[in-house]
Amino acid sequence: MQTQAPQNGGVRFGAGRPPGKTPEERQAWRDQRAQLGGDRLKRDDDDGEPSVAGRYDRAKADEMEAKAGLKLIELEQTRGALVERAAIQAAAATLVQLFTQSVRGIPDVLERREGVAADVCEKIGQAIDEALAVLANDMEAMTRIGL
Repeated sequence: MQTQAPQNGGVRFGAGRPPGKTPEERQAWRDQRAQLGGDRLKRDDDDGEPSVAGRYDRAKADEMEAKAGLKLIELEQTRGALVERAAIQAAAATLVQLFTQSVRGIPDVLERREGVAADVCEKIGQAIDEALAVLANDMEAMTRIGL
């Protein structure tokens, strides 16, 4: 058997606005509740520390802020404004490797095509190796500090 719920604005029994309550009566009830300490949960405790509900509200606000920050990061990644660090490091390592292979071939090219003396080409090769060692150290330092 189904009972008819009162027509106070809801389908569930007792849902909606209580019958006969005006906005002024509801405000008076809220004021009376506040005077009796019904809102004490939201206020700070006597020692100045936030109440349980205050700490909960702060935690919820922090969580919402963190989620909004993550959504912003996702949006920037979708737009292409943000790229993952690992992808940049991998691309830079590939470019340095290709550059190193090309530059290390310069002394051989000079010796074969241009007829430069072997001892001169060896000195050029040593200078290139020293410069590449500096580049490798700088690249390693960049990855250690998180650039």
